[in-house]
Amino acid sequence: MVYTRWTTHIWQQPLEERVDLRTLHRRLAHIAPAAIRKMVEGGAVKGIKLVDDGSTLICGICEQAKAMHKEIKTEREAPLADAFGTEVHSDLWGPAPMPSMGGRRYYASFTDDHSCYTKLAIVRHKDSTLDAYKEFAQWVHTQHGVRIKRLRSDRGGEYTGEVFTKFLKEQGTE
Repeated sequence: MVYTRWTTHIWQQPLEERVDLRTLHRRLAHIAPAAIRKMVEGGAVKGIKLVDDGSTLICGICEQAKAMHKEIKTEREAPLADAFGTEVHSDLWGPAPMPSMGGRRYYASFTDDHSCYTKLAIVRHKDSTLDAYKEFAQWVHTQHGVRIKRLRSDRGGEYTGEVFTKFLKEQGTE
């Protein structure tokens, strides 16, 4: 236990703040009530005496936040690719609010569906996505001896341009 020394030179245990579950839920960024109970009981939160009648906590803010989220499916609809390079998922992120030291503001991600191997290519401009893809496709060919069969993306403009489409056709990539 932690003891504090008062000015009268009497050692006493500090007082614990009595806090109800709803208040602590708000103070701890709306984490689950069960997690709060476990943290207090396990001693992870010091100086708190939890006032909890065991009733179900209903938080309007949490309910509103859950209603705003799209449902995330927990199971895949399609089976994983059967080999490296059969299917690659790609996306471009950016622009970053602050450029890197090299002046780059975007990154392109390439993820193999079979192995979940992911490579990031940090680029200066959106129009550099094709060059980043060419480099990744060449790496796949050199290191794994295969060509990318299918490229999946969100169909953003960087993937649907004439030059990018032409390159994919030349490579036999869907």
